[in-house]
Amino acid sequence: MPAGDMFSEAMSIKLPIPSDKIAHACIHFGLAILWLWYIGKRFPAQQRIFHRNVTIASILFYGIIIEAIQYAFVPTRHADAFDVLANVIGLLLGVLLYSLIQKKIVKS
Repeated sequence: MPAGDMFSEAMSIKLPIPSDKIAHACIHFGLAILWLWYIGKRFPAQQRIFHRNVTIASILFYGIIIEAIQYAFVPTRHADAFDVLANVIGLLLGVLLYSLIQKKIVKS
């Protein structure tokens, strides 16, 4: 089978979750990991909790406001509550993974 045919076949695989929801979750996962890592490096321990909470709220707000902007101002796009849900899931997974990594680092 030529390589092009294998690629076409791989791209035609149907996922149980729409790919745009996976993209939303991955973007918010990445935002959470990167910002939490930055806060861990930038701020002293006593300030990290405040900055972590502000960051989590900001990423959550960003995910919601983007959908609201699409609804209000972009006629060719529409808001989707499942996009917001995917954003929240990605954010929570990012926070969870970062927390697990930090606990493992502290133990060692």
